[in-house]
Amino acid sequence: MRKYHRYLLMAALPLFILVTLALHYPALHAPMYIDSVYQLELKEHIFASGDLFKVLQIASPRPVAMTSFYVNYLIWGMNPFYFRIVNAVIFALTALVATVAFILILGLAGPSESANAPRKQIVGLFLGLIFLVHPIQTYFVDYIWQRVGLLCCFFYISALAVYLAVRTGRIPYKVAGYVLCMVLFCLALASKEKAVTLPGALVLAEIAFFWDGWKNLLKRMGVFVLILLPLLAMLSLVERPHGVGGESLGILGTIAKYYEASNLALSQVVITQCRVLFNYLALIVVPIPSNVRFTTAHVVFSSPLESPIIAASVFGALAILATGIFLIRKRPLTGFGLLFFLGNLAPESFFSPQTLFFAYRANLPMFGLLLILGDILLVVWTRTGSPGRRKWYFGASAAALLAVLVILSLSAVTVAKSKLWKDPVAFWTDIVDGLPPYQENVEKRSMVDRLDNLGVALLRQMRASQAVTNFKRALEINYLYIPSYVNLAAAYMALGDTAEAEASLKKAADIDPQSSDAQFALGEFYVVQERLSAAWVHMRRAADLTPSDPRCLNGLGKVLLRQGNPSEAASYFRNTIAMSPGFHEAHYNLGEAYVSLGMDQEAAGEFRKALELKQANWQAHNSLGLLLAKSGNVRDAAEHFRKALALNPDNWRVRNNLGVLLAKSGNFKEAAVHFQEAVRINPDDISAKKNLERIRSLLGSQSVK
Repeated sequence: MRKYHRYLLMAALPLFILVTLALHYPALHAPMYIDSVYQLELKEHIFASGDLFKVLQIASPRPVAMTSFYVNYLIWGMNPFYFRIVNAVIFALTALVATVAFILILGLAGPSESANAPRKQIVGLFLGLIFLVHPIQTYFVDYIWQRVGLLCCFFYISALAVYLAVRTGRIPYKVAGYVLCMVLFCLALASKEKAVTLPGALVLAEIAFFWDGWKNLLKRMGVFVLILLPLLAMLSLVERPHGVGGESLGILGTIAKYYEASNLALSQVVITQCRVLFNYLALIVVPIPSNVRFTTAHVVFSSPLESPIIAASVFGALAILATGIFLIRKRPLTGFGLLFFLGNLAPESFFSPQTLFFAYRANLPMFGLLLILGDILLVVWTRTGSPGRRKWYFGASAAALLAVLVILSLSAVTVAKSKLWKDPVAFWTDIVDGLPPYQENVEKRSMVDRLDNLGVALLRQMRASQAVTNFKRALEINYLYIPSYVNLAAAYMALGDTAEAEASLKKAADIDPQSSDAQFALGEFYVVQERLSAAWVHMRRAADLTPSDPRCLNGLGKVLLRQGNPSEAASYFRNTIAMSPGFHEAHYNLGEAYVSLGMDQEAAGEFRKALELKQANWQAHNSLGLLLAKSGNVRDAAEHFRKALALNPDNWRVRNNLGVLLAKSGNFKEAAVHFQEAVRINPDDISAKKNLERIRSLLGSQSVK
């Protein structure tokens, strides 16, 4: 590549970043979803502990990705906006590296006339732009957790590009080039395990672009194997099922666990994935809004003879594989592209069968399909004639216009899909609307999970009746699904139906007495209902089932505190903090225990620590405000009460506390406003009513507005 071309590519990086930010801007401030919540947001206490080793244990096979999340947190906290900003920058870099790789590969194959060199660079840039704006990339930028896949893709394509550059002599220092390639491969593998396919891609590149006989190919394959085997052995030492704690099960044990969770046989997965393959093709080739969905559910087939559709799908998948093998030497770009696509789709499709389709699985495989498009474009361009013909200029203009329209169309779909992330209800409704009609052989887990996700989103928007409908739909499909019972109970509580809430939680505990989540939820329910003996029984059971879960110790402490035993409760909270120093709720609860023990100074320290760990803790602001008011620090107390109200404006207790403080300071009019609001929110609040009457008597007949 010429020197000025390198400068052009470097100059393109800011443009790529700006385009990425513009396309995904609607989603930047969106909340976290799915694994972003479970592995990041709900484990903020682990990040806050300052222990990188504990952070790495969240996903031990992926230390590079977890380190990037940790650095992100250290700089900006657990703010989704900044996680997505970093994702956008990494993705722009990935698209730029992909553009370089496209240009390198196109230069190795296709028409060899000298006039085609600029064409290949233009086509490579066009492919890079498609990669940049394609709607599938919403799952690399907007889905925060998929930074694991994004980093894998970046290092994977970088390693491929470096290898090609060494093989073509663009990197003259071969040893340094190959070492760099190996380092990039290790970084890809330490970001996400699917990078294990890279040696296979390099073998395909050797066959397609550098063929020099079987003997040399086997030598290179031997080197690849010698590098890969120790890496796989190291990976197996830390590999465990995603999202599960405990000891490593190794690679094979992890895959077996995934199949156990899916309740599918390997033959069912292989046959069904032949059908799912064409969903991925449609997602990439025809990315209209109805095709671009985060996930969906599929009919599970046990035999290719079950229906004409699955028979055609199996035949079609085999035909694609056979075509790739046949063309790998005859039409290198297309053959390599097809096999690259299939090879990089296979690991997650066959080894993680709990969910048969996730859109983000196709991000890296799409690179191969774009090479096929590049092959087609070069053939068409070469055969349209030379620049000397007048018609050529009209054709070139038409092609340029078509290219712009393609980029704009893809961008429009990307923006539309990014907008969905702003509203969790809209996001999950789009997915639920794409689910097939339920039948016995549809994968239940996917349908139940999506209905449950939509129900939770509705519940958070105070649409409890609609949430109940979705949770019930989920339980009709799988009456054994514990999370839906727990969430259904929360929806009933929001509706004020405590009897149904309790029945739902008891049902969950009866179905699976070993479910820590069900026992914990029952304990929390009984705490709210002030049935503290029952709460203790279920919290104790949850703690016995999962002794490493700090929530359970914290829950036991809350029961003791409610029972009027702050000294023993404080012991539980301290043990919780020793187990998880960044658990903000335990610090808050320990502060409340210290208040009950008359240890105001220690309590204030715990409230401040809770706020340091999570600024959005309105209870800690309120409790700290009470302590500050008690000590005579009116200004700081009022500030904390106001912060509590900003986070929870409908809390009548906080309004009453602020009103009392303002009244003591002589600010009667504003105090009256807060008392009046407290009474409006809770007409049974006798204290606020009395305070309001006193203020009105002080103000005389002046009305309070």
